Amino acid sequence: MSNIQSPPSFGSTFVNTLADKKPTAGKTSKVLWKLLFFSIVAGYCLYYAPFGVNETDGGFLTGLGWQVLNGKVLYLDIIYVRPPLPVWLRALELQILPEHFAVLGERWVFYGKVALYSWLGAAVAVGSSSRQWQLAVLGFVVSAHCYPPMAWHTVDGILFAVLAAFFVSSGSMVFMPPGNAPFTAQHDAVGGVNAPDLDGLKAIPPLASRLRFLAFGLAGICLFWGLLCMQSVLAFVA
Repeated sequence: MSNIQSPPSFGSTFVNTLADKKPTAGKTSKVLWKLLFFSIVAGYCLYYAPFGVNETDGGFLTGLGWQVLNGKVLYLDIIYVRPPLPVWLRALELQILPEHFAVLGERWVFYGKVALYSWLGAAVAVGSSSRQWQLAVLGFVVSAHCYPPMAWHTVDGILFAVLAAFFVSSGSMVFMPPGNAPFTAQHDAVGGVNAPDLDGLKAIPPLASRLRFLAFGLAGICLFWGLLCMQSVLAFVA
C-alpha cells in the first residue's frame, strides 16, 4: 500500500497547466505587439503622410540637398553650420526616389527612421522580448509627434547615436555570429550588473573590441574629411 501514489489535486494540476501555457502566452504577446508596431508605422505612412501642411522647417534639407545635386558645394557655395551627412542623405533620397514622390517619400523615410531608432532603443533598454516591442510602440508614437514628418538633422543624429549604442550592447547579439558574447559582457561582469548567462559563449577580448570600434570611428572621421576635401577640390577645379 505504501507504493500507491495519490492522484494530483485540482490545484496542482491547474498551476502546472498555467506554467505550461506561460511560455506560449509570452510568445503570443510578443507577436501581437510586433504586429501592432508595424501596423502603427504603416498607418502613419498611409494616413498621416499624404495629408497636412508643414508650417515649420519643411523643405530645409530638401532645398540644401537639391542645391548639392545641382553642383553647389556645402560650406563653400552654401552657408551651413551643421555636419554634412543629413544633407548628403537627403540628396541621395532625391536621387533615388521618383520625382513625384519627393515630398511623400520624404515623409515615409522620416517615419521609417523614427520606427528604426525606436526599435533599436528599445532593444538596448530591455533586450529582445515582448517588452521591447511595447517600448518601441510607445517610442514611435511619441517621437513621430515631436517633429513634422520631414528630413531633419536631429532625427539622423538620434538614429546614428542609437545605432551605435545598439551595436555595443547585448541587443546586437541578433547580428553576431553564434558563440560570441556581447561587447558589454565583460563590463557587466566587472561592474556587478546582472549580466546575461554567458555559459558556453566565447567572450570577445575587451582590448580587441575597443581597438576595433576605435578603428571604425577613425575610419568614419577620415571618410568624412576625405569627402569634404574632395568636394572642395572639385569645386575649385570646376
